[in-house]
Amino acid sequence: VMRDQQRVPRVRYLDGLFPPIFGQSLAKLGLECEFELPVMAYRQQEMPAPALPEAVQAQHVTDHEGMATWWYVWRNAYYEVSTPGAEPLLLGRDMAALDGGTQMNLILYRYGFPVAVARLTRHADSAHLAAVAMMRELQTPELMRALHQSALHLAHEQGCDLVFAIAQDEAEHSFYDGLGYEQFGHIVSYVEPRSDAE
Repeated sequence: VMRDQQRVPRVRYLDGLFPPIFGQSLAKLGLECEFELPVMAYRQQEMPAPALPEAVQAQHVTDHEGMATWWYVWRNAYYEVSTPGAEPLLLGRDMAALDGGTQMNLILYRYGFPVAVARLTRHADSAHLAAVAMMRELQTPELMRALHQSALHLAHEQGCDLVFAIAQDEAEHSFYDGLGYEQFGHIVSYVEPRSDAE
């Protein structure tokens, strides 16, 4: 089916949930390890509201107007967008997820203008950092830290005591370390090798 759609077959899993022989079996079947991305976990004790940079405010999105602003940022070429997780972002499902409490969306405003957004998806008492975006011109370590701390604070306010994030490279791994995350395991991806004819 995936080949019919010109898609490459993949197997992705969290290594801590499977014995090592699972990956070895995939390799014996001819699949190649495409990547291993560290899964970072933040255990919430207390998360006070962070001290935000001057003229910056954080807002939890709770209505259609807020979602329109969130999507404006998400689809705008002036913003650096990152989806460290594997969850799809679909506009039509957003309000239902918002109303059902399975999604938390955050906007950072600077002088009243949206400069960054974050999305957390909720699973019982834990949350997954699914997406972040920030205006390229204002992308600084200080503002990025404020965005992530505000997301952790929002998750804590909504009753989540564990937040997961995916580190896509060493820089992100160090960034999450600095926020207090710990490595929990890896998302491992195995892929069918492409033939020379492809």
